[in-house]
Amino acid sequence: MKLDPPLPVLQISFYQSLERLRSTHLLDALLSASADADIHLVDSELAQYADRAALQRLAGWGLRGEIVFAVPCLLETHPNLLGYYRLLLGCSQKQFYGKAHGLSAFKSMEEKGVLSKTQQDRVAELARCLCISATHLVHSVDRLTQSKVHDLTLLTLGPQLRGGALNLVGQQATRRVFDLIALLTESAHVEMDQSTIKMRNAAGAPIRISFASDPDIAIHEELPSGRGRPVIAIEIKGGKDVSNVHNRVGEAEKALPG
Repeated sequence: MKLDPPLPVLQISFYQSLERLRSTHLLDALLSASADADIHLVDSELAQYADRAALQRLAGWGLRGEIVFAVPCLLETHPNLLGYYRLLLGCSQKQFYGKAHGLSAFKSMEEKGVLSKTQQDRVAELARCLCISATHLVHSVDRLTQSKVHDLTLLTLGPQLRGGALNLVGQQATRRVFDLIALLTESAHVEMDQSTIKMRNAAGAPIRISFASDPDIAIHEELPSGRGRPVIAIEIKGGKDVSNVHNRVGEAEKALPG
């Protein structure tokens, strides 16, 4: 059998994402922000928000406190750094900004690099919260270095980048299937937008085809009562990995009544 080398398409995408995030969400961004900051203010806030014993432990390792401990002045001037501290603490976006931790209101800091008035009013509370988690990290490891800190952020970032890339593939696949359905049913269309096709079947019954999730595409017959009767559920598996096909079949089966 002739060898067919896999192309590093995903890795090239990762490289491009890393280069973009290096100046906003990774250790380079933190070091740059720290170099530009008022070091006396940073030290004052570290003394106020960070655990003293943990700071002494970091100092013994030759690290400045803000490499691990978030302080308000850095979060205010560089809101993207919330992403750095999230990655360092090993939390996915879904976990970190989920309901369990009450941090969802700060998500735009990481994603958009902006600080709203409401967020600014609570940035000290946010810093204190992050410092509590960072204290557990410092006291639970043998030693941290800048290299190890960077490695820890990358370990969290990797699955995030892979998940984002796979989600994009899935979205593109779903769009292609929806467009194909739209083309095949074009002659029966009554109304259509980017996510829904309304049409009539051969018997004249109104049918709605919806482009959503769980399932990816759902086909309902619209009853006189205004309710929709599920007819077909379509789960779409984009990409070349066939290992998850049975899971998608299961999701489609669950979307229809027994």
